Amino acid sequence: MIDEPKNRINMEKGRQVYEQTRARLASDPGSGKTTIRAVAKLLEDMHIEGRVGKFHLESDEPAARGGTELGPTPLQYFVAGAAFCLITQMARFAPLYDIPLEEVQADVRAEFDIADKYGMEGPSGAFEQVTYTITVSSSAPPEQVRLLVEHAERACHTAQSLRQPVPVSIEVHLNGQPLPLAREGPLNQRP
Repeated sequence: MIDEPKNRINMEKGRQVYEQTRARLASDPGSGKTTIRAVAKLLEDMHIEGRVGKFHLESDEPAARGGTELGPTPLQYFVAGAAFCLITQMARFAPLYDIPLEEVQADVRAEFDIADKYGMEGPSGAFEQVTYTITVSSSAPPEQVRLLVEHAERACHTAQSLRQPVPVSIEVHLNGQPLPLAREGPLNQRP
């Protein structure tokens, strides 16, 4: 007896959640606005603990960069989040396209240069390139899978945020008082 490939998506549940969300948005368009919050606190050296919703996380750096290797680096979380986001959207919309997903894997790689943060000549520390490689196992026709991936990419807030510049603001409070940032200091002074 040959085992049928297992669809990892509950298609009926996915369709119901999709329809419920569309109905909520249709009746209250403002309910689509969402804010995600993370709170992080330095423990020691580069070891940081964070909280996102009900989840607690730890981050650190490798020993070669001053850390103690007690968790993934912040950028490793960022890149993992990019992979998680795209796969989540594929899982969310697979029922709409009637696509069984037996396996989905995302390999996300981000390339960047660190010279600028050490005051050396070079490009900024922003990612120079982000590459997603998606591997899918499904009995669905290739055209349907292509449509699903395109829909998922449009729906993935991480991928869209990487594609479009977004305003970033930083507020600093020192001993309970606002501390304006002047964008001066060792980083802006080249040797």
